[in-house]
Amino acid sequence: MNPENYFGIAFGICSVILWILLGMEVAFGFIAICIFCFAFVPLFSFLRTKNTGFLVLTIMFFLEIIYTSMIALGGLYKFKQLTLSAGVIFTFAAGVTFYFIFTRRLKWRSREILELAAMPVSDTTNGFTVRPMHTGKSSYSQTELRAFAEFVLRNLVAIPYFEENRVVFSLDHSLSRIVGLKQEYSQESWISFDNDGNVTAHISAKDYVKYKETFAFDKLCANLGELFAGFMEKFLNGEGVRVIDKLNDLKLNPFTE
Repeated sequence: MNPENYFGIAFGICSVILWILLGMEVAFGFIAICIFCFAFVPLFSFLRTKNTGFLVLTIMFFLEIIYTSMIALGGLYKFKQLTLSAGVIFTFAAGVTFYFIFTRRLKWRSREILELAAMPVSDTTNGFTVRPMHTGKSSYSQTELRAFAEFVLRNLVAIPYFEENRVVFSLDHSLSRIVGLKQEYSQESWISFDNDGNVTAHISAKDYVKYKETFAFDKLCANLGELFAGFMEKFLNGEGVRVIDKLNDLKLNPFTE
């Protein structure tokens, strides 16, 4: 279970206990404070990725803060009309947010990427190794590589890191990485494109063990690099939407990684 799930369970239990022991107003005050603290996560995510879904999620959270704060200060009746209006607006925003969730616009695509990399692999002759693997060469300019990196980040496919001689795309989307606290990526799954067109890929141990079969590690890395090279080719040809369609075609659960 993800840490976010534990937080959600604890948040729900505390809210119910406060309602029972101290009343509805105190419980909604607690909810408003918790949501206010959490709302900065999607806000920061939007500022970093420019993904519209995170902006919608941020707006929904702040509307919820207004709604729950009004109940905390005056119950259901002191500001009856304003509370009702805030509730209606918040409900509409929540509906839009769930639309973005179900259409996978708020879903990081690491799981889909790894599934696509494994699809052509049938060889199970060797297991995990820590070494990155050179997977081929691609043709692109530095401007095109940067544009592709922005596309990948905006669509929550990977998080790019710009280095002196290459761009590295990390498939890790942990909260600490999203907010910028975690910069080291060598132990995670990643793909790099260097200034000479070389493509290198690495799959982490934690991602490798998620596969039900013990696939050949070199084949997985080769497919991962080729997959991203293919994504770049489609993007540079003006077919970036086909990249997203290919990920959506897997129809994985929109609520899971």
